[in-house]
Amino acid sequence: YRMIGEYRLFAWGMLACNVVIPLVLFFKRVRTSLAALFVVSIFVNIGMWLERFVIIVTSLSHDFDPANWAGLYEPTWVEGAITVGSFSLFFLLFLLFIKNFPAVSITEMKEGSAHAEVFDDSLARCLSKHGFLDRFYELFLASSPRVREAFGNTDFAHQKKMLADSLSLMTSASGAPADELEELDRVARRHGKHDLDIGLDLYDLWLESLMQTVREFDGHFDRDVDRAWRNVLAEGIEFMESRHER
Repeated sequence: YRMIGEYRLFAWGMLACNVVIPLVLFFKRVRTSLAALFVVSIFVNIGMWLERFVIIVTSLSHDFDPANWAGLYEPTWVEGAITVGSFSLFFLLFLLFIKNFPAVSITEMKEGSAHAEVFDDSLARCLSKHGFLDRFYELFLASSPRVREAFGNTDFAHQKKMLADSLSLMTSASGAPADELEELDRVARRHGKHDLDIGLDLYDLWLESLMQTVREFDGHFDRDVDRAWRNVLAEGIEFMESRHER
């Protein structure tokens, strides 16, 4: 009944697409032509879907009871509900998956890793030059009276060491070992509302003063270095700000 019944056009179309048309690949001119291969591949895809249609639909239209052979197959509401339910379950599980396991672009991961590497190299060059931290605090203190007030009683020898350590920890703000995050968390809490209470608006001044210092001391400073510093420090500052109220 598949070859001569109501679904004969689908059956013969399946054979034509999956058996007859691929035979043209015996000709070298067809095998070496991109356009011809594309056309053949389209017909093969059509044939594969026709094969599934012929196998499933014709089987359902001619079940084990000849009395039910009513010609063309018509799906029942039960079959429709099962189909809709299957798709609904898939999308539910898919949404739950992306909610709990958000997708991370490989490009973003590579870009973040590249920024961290450029940042580390630039930081090493800056720290190797005498006066880098002194120049930073000179610019930072000159940026606002509030900064000078906040750091009025600061032991700058100790503060410079803390800054150097903090900059090294900045690259750990995203996806880092737990012990490094704990150290950065300790620094963040130290600057938070319940300790030193460093205003959130001062972080912008801190960033611009630091970038100006890097621009002066890093002999390889360019747009990529600037972007790397800002990218890494933005994540570190975001981490610090998130701990401000704790």
